[in-house]
Amino acid sequence: MPITVEDIEYINTKEAITLLETSGQTFYTNAKPLLQTYKFGAKKTPWYKKSDVEALKRGRFTGPREPIIIKGMFQNWNEYVRSLGIGADTTNAEIIVTTLPQAVAKVFNLDTSRQFLKRQRFTMAEGIYLCVWDTYYPYELIEDDLEEIKRNFDYSIVEGIKARHGIAPGANREIYRARPATFREQEQMQLVTDEPMLNLQRISYTHDGETLILVSDMALRGEWFAYEREEKPTHWPASSPGTKAPRPRLEAPGEGLQPGEMLLSELIHRHQIKNAERRRIIRALENDETIVLHRRDVGGYPPKIALDQQGQAAFMLLVTQS
Repeated sequence: MPITVEDIEYINTKEAITLLETSGQTFYTNAKPLLQTYKFGAKKTPWYKKSDVEALKRGRFTGPREPIIIKGMFQNWNEYVRSLGIGADTTNAEIIVTTLPQAVAKVFNLDTSRQFLKRQRFTMAEGIYLCVWDTYYPYELIEDDLEEIKRNFDYSIVEGIKARHGIAPGANREIYRARPATFREQEQMQLVTDEPMLNLQRISYTHDGETLILVSDMALRGEWFAYEREEKPTHWPASSPGTKAPRPRLEAPGEGLQPGEMLLSELIHRHQIKNAERRRIIRALENDETIVLHRRDVGGYPPKIALDQQGQAAFMLLVTQS
């Protein structure tokens, strides 16, 4: 028999197979991977939204959607999600004064005896739990605003801290990890046992790194979210625009090396110049003037080394007998 939870009707596997008018094998092969599974009352019986099964039968099932991209700290989470065309609603689940959980305190090496305001929220879309997160604010920063925080859902705690104390988040440290859903999350979010989760843990300080503003621990459904990061690597300093990297060349008799040049003989000494190396030399010396190679450095290789794939001279190359 179908069941109704929070005004949403769910059907079991047998009823889903009957509604789709298909065989059990076809259901498990083609339909079940497209349907979200729900479990109730700590039982293993899988349930499916009847509306999802009916949509699949009509051929209107959308299947997996584009993930919500997480790029860092959002000023307004609800506005961001809704801007993506997702009708999401966020609700307060708990607002209490407490200490940090041992697991969270250990990650950021924080004092477990310090008092924090914990605000737990969860976001739902289309009757599905997307994420649940706990945010912890140092109690001394919000003590005077506690009643307003409890009364007013739209109250921005970060803006309140900025207005009262003149400080705001300026430096974040974030840790992302993938893991299976915990038993608590399965209960809260109606998840299957092996549901993949994206766990985001964040700590925020002021710009000078002296004052802790908040700590958050967020659990996001893995198939709904993806993390995106952009950076400018500093391991390899970029060349100035319009400049060329130094070109390897062989020191010509009676001529010294110019600044930024290196001996080509260092690259080709003690081995025959092969096709791949020939192409590399041609690319490196393109547009250079006459280059003198000593025969002892090229192992007697003929002068046609200077020709490109079309037989055109890429540069003037002289091979001496010395």
